[in-house]
Amino acid sequence: MTGLTSRSAPLAKSVHTYPSRPSIRWAKPVAPTDIS
Repeated sequence: MTGLTSRSAPLAKSVHTYPSRPSIRWAKPVAPTDIS
C-alpha cells in the first residue's frame, strides 16, 4: 500500500498545477489505474 501513497503524492502535485479544482478528483481514479 506504500506504493499507492508514493504515487498519489506526485499525482496530487501534477493535479495541483491545474487551475481546475475538480481535476483533483481525477487524480483519485488515475492513481489506482496507474498501479494496475
